[in-house]
Amino acid sequence: ENENKAEDSDLREQVIKLKAQLSTKMEQIATLRTVLKSNKNTAEVALNNLKSKYETEKTIVSETISKLRYELRKLKENAATFS
Repeated sequence: ENENKAEDSDLREQVIKLKAQLSTKMEQIATLRTVLKSNKNTAEVALNNLKSKYETEKTIVSETISKLRYELRKLKENAATFS
């Protein structure tokens, strides 16, 4: 009888400890999820900024190349006029 009571008490203590551990783990998981979500949002914003910057740079390069090609054509025409 006393053995059963002692075992029962031990088991109850183990259950309480395990519930506390589980609660702690659940809180840690919730915190990690929040951090991951925040990191994901930060990464997405950074990626969108990079994409935007890339598109802007691409447009500038494209416009510059077009201008240079136009200038080259004009210079060739002028050179042909003088030769």
